[in-house]
Amino acid sequence: MVSVNMRLDHIQILSPKPAELAAFYAKTTHGQVREFTGGHWLCEGPARQLLVAEGPPNAQGFSAFVVETQAELDVLRGRCDILPSTSPLWGGRDAFAVEDPDGNRLEFALDGGQPSVSDPWGRLQHLAVRSPNIDALVEFYSSAIGLKVSDRVEDDQGRTTTCFLQSDHEHHSLAIFGASEKRLDHHSYEQADWNAIRDWADHLASLDIQLNWGPGRHGPGNNLFLFYSDPDGNWIEISAELEVPGDRPLGVWRHCERTLNLWGRAILRQ
Repeated sequence: MVSVNMRLDHIQILSPKPAELAAFYAKTTHGQVREFTGGHWLCEGPARQLLVAEGPPNAQGFSAFVVETQAELDVLRGRCDILPSTSPLWGGRDAFAVEDPDGNRLEFALDGGQPSVSDPWGRLQHLAVRSPNIDALVEFYSSAIGLKVSDRVEDDQGRTTTCFLQSDHEHHSLAIFGASEKRLDHHSYEQADWNAIRDWADHLASLDIQLNWGPGRHGPGNNLFLFYSDPDGNWIEISAELEVPGDRPLGVWRHCERTLNLWGRAILRQ
């Protein structure tokens, strides 16, 4: 299969109260928020763009990826059933959309330029979903989209419970958790180091926002992390020092708390 290098550029999440949710993200991530075209609210920083539109909670509208070359975009276009692009952020670029087996929408376009990574409040790095159809999703993203599985978590019967998929040099840009429901699990902002994780925890404390989980260290990806929630119950991950796997073989992990947090307790999706 022809390799396609891509990175997560922006996401759209849905909310019954999109203006309030966008304001929450602006407050917690030091972003700028404004009402945008088509009923969207846009919260953005130097290396992140988050669209919020009206809809049910705990759902994504789409995840949007950029590729580096027209040839790569054409390869993707030839692998899937194509839908019209709906992202208002593409600005007339050559773009299209596809749907995965759960109905999650992905948008693809040519890269408009690499984002700055100097912002202390981080860049949008990955998205995670929950699904009762994890095997079908892993097959779609690895075979049709061409992402590489970097690590897989298995239960005692050898069934996949979590899968981390790589789209560029970093450990994952998409994670899929086996669960009884289809929903958005979390999205993540990548930081420079441990000190940035500390600063984030202090910042959230100053806003009287409690951490849900962490600080800790994941097994797959080896990254430092903390989690907090937005008013709709979506999880936000603040991550640092995510692994760059190189050419190492696929990692297989046991489904247990220590896999998801080498330092202590973990949240195991059901």
